[in-house]
Order: sequence, then structure tokens, then C-alpha cells
Amino acid sequence: MAVFLFVPYSVPGHVHPMLPVIAELAGRGERVRVAVGDRFARAVRAAGAETIVLPTIPDVYVPERPGDRLSARWLGGRLRRLVRNRQSELLLDAQLRGPDRPDVLVVDPMLAWADRVARRHRVGTATLSTTFHPNAAAFAELARSDGGFAHPRWHRLRPLARRARLPGRLHLANTPAELQPALAALPPGVHLVGPLVRRRLTAPRPTGTANRVVYVSPGTVFARGVRFFDLVVQAFAGRPWTVFLATGHLDPAALGPMPENVLARRSHPQLRLLAGSDVFITHAGMNSVTEGLTAGVPMVFFPRSAEQRHLARRLTAARVGVWPDARLLSPEGLFELVEQLVVDPAARAASQAWQARFAAVSGAALAADLLQEQVALSPRRP
Repeated sequence: MAVFLFVPYSVPGHVHPMLPVIAELAGRGERVRVAVGDRFARAVRAAGAETIVLPTIPDVYVPERPGDRLSARWLGGRLRRLVRNRQSELLLDAQLRGPDRPDVLVVDPMLAWADRVARRHRVGTATLSTTFHPNAAAFAELARSDGGFAHPRWHRLRPLARRARLPGRLHLANTPAELQPALAALPPGVHLVGPLVRRRLTAPRPTGTANRVVYVSPGTVFARGVRFFDLVVQAFAGRPWTVFLATGHLDPAALGPMPENVLARRSHPQLRLLAGSDVFITHAGMNSVTEGLTAGVPMVFFPRSAEQRHLARRLTAARVGVWPDARLLSPEGLFELVEQLVVDPAARAASQAWQARFAAVSGAALAADLLQEQVALSPRRP
């Protein structure tokens, strides 16, 4: 029995894609431990793994307005995160110094502190990117699409790109080939194992309603303000739709009284709701779009980051959804856009084609195969 230690970035979009791989390894009789924040401990145990609780990372968010990055909340959160990261680094270091150290350490490349510990110890290491593989050519393509500086040599200097090309490691990424930027320039030895999606769920329509259903989520990192949610609420208020609104960092109370057909909470069970939704309004993060594609749901994209804009472009071109200009969109315009999307046969067919493709593959099984192969190549325990 091999021992695997996973270290994800403790936010939903990074923990959730690792859970199917963790469950697959545990189901094969391997011992799996996960170093993660306590809010994910139950999900980790349900996947069959042991939990090493890390200090909670405070207030992981990207504000909607650039000026808010100078706010006390933003700056204080970053300072506290430095302290928590150092505490986590010391805890992981102690794990690897002890007698029960793993055969393979699986780290999220977003975590520079975990990477430092991995290089400090003689232990086999794999990186598991929960989005695309972050190599220099991929970053250059994202920059080019956004009208930025696109020379790959410059992007090779990015810390994330450097960690993603370290030799002697297994490099995995949670993306299907169609969504990887600069696919032709993918470095050798990188395995695109996506999509990594948790257990498929089915869900009925909300009890007592024949309404169509729209699920709205801006993600758990990139914040949205009152204006964005007001746009959605005004668009669907009094319409024959049921709206599940995940407000993330924003307290739903800030939106005031909700119409009867709108249920606003900080978070909802996303996979379960997507299984019964007609349309998904999303920020276009990798975890969210792969879950939307798994459910076969057409999408409306409101991206915030370069990665999200890349995915919105690719999936809009694939007729899976639409990417409106949020600055020009009125409530009536948003409602008409969603109404057109839900009856568009091309969008429905494209979404269902992706759903069928995803159902035919097991990214978790492929990732587990590769990680088990890595055990034989890893330095043995002293």
C-alpha cells in the first residue's frame, strides 16, 4: 500500500477537482492523506482519506473594483495569509520529516510554500493543476488574447510557470485538451487528465414549481458587488423562472428583500443544482465550467480573469454559451439573452455533446494510474 499526501489550495475550485482522484486512490486500497483547511475536512473524509488540518486561510477573494485592492480588508487579508502560509509550511515540513512520510506528495502549483517544502525533502512529487497546465506558452496565449505582452520567454519567468516545468516530477492538469491554451506547445511529460468532477448527481425540479431554473454563481474567489446581483434579480423578478443565487463574498442581506422566485445564499450545492438547471450564469472558472459541461447546461459567461476569459472565448465559439458585455447589459437584455439561449437548439446540442464526451472518460482513473506509476519512480523512504 502506497501513501499519498495531497496539498490543495484550500478554496472550493481547487479542492473539489482533487476529490475524485483522492476517492479513486482510496478505493484502490491506497492510503491517502490531505493537508487542507478544516472547512473541507468532511468532504475529504467522505472521499476515504485522512485529514491533516491546516490553519484556515482568511478571506481568499479578489475584489471587483481594482481600487479595493488598497482596502484594509484586502491588505489585511494578504498579511494574515502570509502568516497562515508560514504556519502551513512548518506543519507540512514536520509531516515529511516524520516516520510516516508519503511515497508521493501531490501539490497544487498555486502553493509556493508547499513547493518549497517538496524541494527541501527527498520525496517523489507530482503537481496537479486544477485548471490548465500553467506553462509559459499557455500564459503567452492568454496575454495575446487579452491584447497584452505575449512573448513566451517573458512568461517563463513567472513563478507558476517555473514550478510547472520542474524536472523529475509528474505534471497533471484538470483540463480537457480542447480547453488547454497553446495545446501544440504543451511540454512533454504533461498529462491533461480533466475533467475532474465529483460524483455525478441527479436532481429534480424544485418542489411545487414548473418554472425553468437558472443557477447563478460568480465563484468563491472573485467577488461581485450589489450591482451585478441586482442586474440578475431585476431580470428575473416575477418571471416564470426559479433563480438560485450564490452571492459568495457578498452578504445576501445587502441585496434587500428578494422576489419570491429568487433564493439568495452565499453558496448552494452547485453540482446538485446544475443537474436540474436550464441555464448556468457563471464566472467561467475551470471547475465551474467543467461541472456545467458535465451537467449539459448552456451557460452565460461573466469572466473576471485571463483564464476565465480564455474559457469563455473557447466555449462561446463552441456554441455552449454566450459572453455578453456586462457594461452594456440591462435587466431586460439579460432576460432576453437567457430566454434565447434556453430555446437555442445549437446551444443545447453542443452542451449535450460535451456532456456525453465527459461521461465517456474518467479523468480520476487516469490521474490515479499515473500517480501509482509515480510510486515506483519515487525515492524510497529511508
